[in-house]
Amino acid sequence: MSGALDLKPAFQAEKLEGEFTRTVMCIEEDIRKVGPNQDKSLIIRKLVPRQEKYEGAYMIYFPQGHSIHVAADDVEQLQRIGVFDRPDYVDMNTGEVVPANVALSPKEIVERRTRTRIGPNRTGGLSNLTEELGE
Repeated sequence: MSGALDLKPAFQAEKLEGEFTRTVMCIEEDIRKVGPNQDKSLIIRKLVPRQEKYEGAYMIYFPQGHSIHVAADDVEQLQRIGVFDRPDYVDMNTGEVVPANVALSPKEIVERRTRTRIGPNRTGGLSNLTEELGE
């Protein structure tokens, strides 16, 4: 465990030009008349894959070693990821977001690495045992 900070951008986005294809799942309905008098309807739905072409995409690379390909016309997804904004910097040792101009002292680095992270309430295990013993 080294004391050096390992700061990296949260992602890197690259705009790709050209024509791409994607598989879109469409719902097809088949309505059939059933019953002795053909007075009832039976609706059968099934998913049917269709190939769809689109222009332009973004390749988004993450520092943990994975990437995703997002169509340029999927603006909602691109905004959710933050592709159009400047990426935050992430401390790869702790996973915390840090300002881009951070300059921590060695003491602050140690405090960040040893700080107790807030998580969900702990249940079970030793917490139940201490409650049962009345401690």
